[in-house]
Amino acid sequence: ASTTYVETTPTETAETITPIVTETEESTAATTESPPTTGVETNPTEAVETTTVTVTETEESTAATTEGVSTTDEETTLTEAVEATTVTVTETEQSTAATTEDALTTDEETTPTEAVETTTVTVTETEESTVASTEAASTTDVETTPTEAADTTTAAVTEAEDSTAPTTEGLSTTDVETTPTEAVETTTVTVTETEESTAATTEGASTAEVETTPTEAAETTIAIVTETEESTAASNEGASATDVETTPTETAETTTAIVTETEVLTEASTEGGSATDVETTPTEAAETTTVTVIETEESTTATTESTPTMDVETTPTETAETTTAIVTETEELTAATTESAPTTDVETTPTEAVETTTVTVTETEESTAATTEGASTAEVETTPTEAAETTIAIVTETEESTAASNEGASTTNVETTPTETAETTTAIVTETEELTAATTEGASTTYVETTPTETAETTVATVTETEESTAATTEGASTTDVETSPTETAETIAPIVTETEESTLATTESAPTTGVETNPTEAVETT
Repeated sequence: ASTTYVETTPTETAETITPIVTETEESTAATTESPPTTGVETNPTEAVETTTVTVTETEESTAATTEGVSTTDEETTLTEAVEATTVTVTETEQSTAATTEDALTTDEETTPTEAVETTTVTVTETEESTVASTEAASTTDVETTPTEAADTTTAAVTEAEDSTAPTTEGLSTTDVETTPTEAVETTTVTVTETEESTAATTEGASTAEVETTPTEAAETTIAIVTETEESTAASNEGASATDVETTPTETAETTTAIVTETEVLTEASTEGGSATDVETTPTEAAETTTVTVIETEESTTATTESTPTMDVETTPTETAETTTAIVTETEELTAATTESAPTTDVETTPTEAVETTTVTVTETEESTAATTEGASTAEVETTPTEAAETTIAIVTETEESTAASNEGASTTNVETTPTETAETTTAIVTETEELTAATTEGASTTYVETTPTETAETTVATVTETEESTAATTEGASTTDVETSPTETAETIAPIVTETEESTLATTESAPTTGVETNPTEAVETT
């Protein structure tokens, strides 16, 4: 109804088990709604796992975000968790993110809860960091995100981490708070690791909202290490008659044997002038693995901002890879930026990674996301196009990409959903994947949005495949808010498999003064 906001909650899960495993995972995401002139929040619940014998497991979950306009600010929550067990481990992890709601003309806040892990045998390192901040001033919003930790552990450690970020609430027409929780690591075998991250800050002029995201770590592992890193940063801000929030950035890595790895992440910041919103997305890491490595990287970053009658936001760039045999790999990601003039909404999507493997591997991945622009009183947005791959010799590859964006104009709402993909091939496979996402444009007082098309795969010999995809976006106009929620999937296949996957996302469109949302359904498989 008029002046009502709704939010979204996705559930995530992805795992890769090796032999003799007894695993149980369950994840559920609840949703909430609020009455007129009331903020809304998001609740994602995270998975629980129990591994038992010689397991190599990786789990990652991400919660979507929502936004609402007209005298109400929403908030977002996300729970993070990544695991990497190696020898006869019995591990149980459970994380849950709290939610908040606000009354009339009140801004709520953000609260992420962090995971707790306890590994026991032969090197198990887990790092997890989460940052979330929100703020809303009467007609000016500015906030900054935190800087991340750095540690170096060396011998036989059993470490448990538990971190939780407090929450804050704001009175009518002004809310600001920030709460980051930092990471913990546990290395065991002659490791030399260095991580450093720094978050930039932003400033905003009157009637302008600006926000910035953090920069991520750089690492260098050396001796038989099993490392997993995950970091998340999310911030949102809302002015007296404007709501904006942003989604987190993800990263997870798993190196295994005599590796020399270097990762560098950097995120740009944005600034907004009076009656104009502009923001930019980050550029992702570059890696170089050298000897017998099993590496998995995934990073996501997306921020949004809006001023009165102005909404602009951008979506993240995704990547995840897993190489296995004496590989020399180089990955580089770059995200474009967008800007908009008064009474105009424009948003752009990122460009995806490119890979080059060298020994007994012939892999090529390349994806590019187009951008769109809209004239006055017109909103347009575009979705990304995904990669194409061709593996040939005893390769273990994992790709994952996610892009989600939302935007809302003064009386118009449009949003788009992402395209997902994740693969893991293992034995003499010849695989070809190709994804393409169309774009849409809208004339004055008209809205259209498009969704991507998903891939189809065919693996042949002794394959272990893991897929994880998540995309959820929400948007709220001056008198209508709608949200969306995706359903996830996780799979683990073992020997001599012939698999076919196909997923499709629905699309929605709405007339003036009416919000719209979309629900994508995830993949289907046949083993």
